[in-house]
Amino acid sequence: MEVMVLLYFNHFQALDHVFRQPVSPLNSLRHLTIDVFPSPMSFHIVGLPNTLKSLTISNCESLEFLPNEYLQHYTSLEELKISYSCNSMISFTLGALPVLKSLFIEGCKNLKSILIAEDGPQKSLSFLSSIKIWDCNELKSFTLGRLHTPNLIHFVVWKCQKLQSLPEAMNTLTDLQEMEIDDLPNLQSFVIDDLPMSLRELTVGSVEGILWNTEPTWEHLTCLSVLRINGNAMVNTLMVQLLPASLVTLCTSSLNNTSLDGKWLQHLTSLQNLEIINAPKLKSLPKKGLPSSLSVLNMTRCPLLEAILRRKQGKEWSKIAHIPVIIIDDELIT
Repeated sequence: MEVMVLLYFNHFQALDHVFRQPVSPLNSLRHLTIDVFPSPMSFHIVGLPNTLKSLTISNCESLEFLPNEYLQHYTSLEELKISYSCNSMISFTLGALPVLKSLFIEGCKNLKSILIAEDGPQKSLSFLSSIKIWDCNELKSFTLGRLHTPNLIHFVVWKCQKLQSLPEAMNTLTDLQEMEIDDLPNLQSFVIDDLPMSLRELTVGSVEGILWNTEPTWEHLTCLSVLRINGNAMVNTLMVQLLPASLVTLCTSSLNNTSLDGKWLQHLTSLQNLEIINAPKLKSLPKKGLPSSLSVLNMTRCPLLEAILRRKQGKEWSKIAHIPVIIIDDELIT
């Protein structure tokens, strides 16, 4: 029988007491969430049952995460979430948890690096299917070498102000399907050509620094069906003439242009959903209109163009009249 327990403690002695009992129903615990631990004292969580399959730690800034030498004993732990907790943690070692499948770290104030265990079994990395790192502003490095995670499906890094590089050889992640990188102002390198052919969804936004020395090419991403681009500089860099013809959904955000370049779109014969967000200067659509395959056009915070389209007449309206569903600022107008 699997047990789900949600624990709220107001002092660390209570937490320590629960897990030090020699005989306890918690010894067969499978899922544990520790939330809102207000103690100003720093303390370790010790004695957690090694039967755990998932562990969530939220809003526990003073809690110290398990030392690396303890992690190898958690042979059932598949899912780990650390949210705005464990301020003392300055590094996290991939491969230390033998069967970890999903890692989510959010708001760890002092996390500086994510490493691969040099002496750990490479087999343990093969279980990883999801890595999500959010809002870790001290994070500077992500592994020291290649990321040996052949079954990784989801890879998300968001709002890490000091991060300078992503793991090497991303094209070796042959099962990667979804990737999101956003708000990484110090990222020094990001190469479209290095992304794996298996990728189905890609979100790129607010990535600055040295991006590439040549124009990005997309030809090898034949499975890519969803592309989201955030930021005017990113849109103008990535929206080249040869976007993948496989695209079904395209979303652009924070565009400063006054018009959309039809060369971005004319060859996208599979495109069904087009979303334009926060384009305050946009006044016109491509002269040749939008792809005939479109079934949904969704526009948000595009005041100049929206005012024209709401009249449902004229040159700009004729370019989109064929689209079955048109949504403007969350309002269905057709």
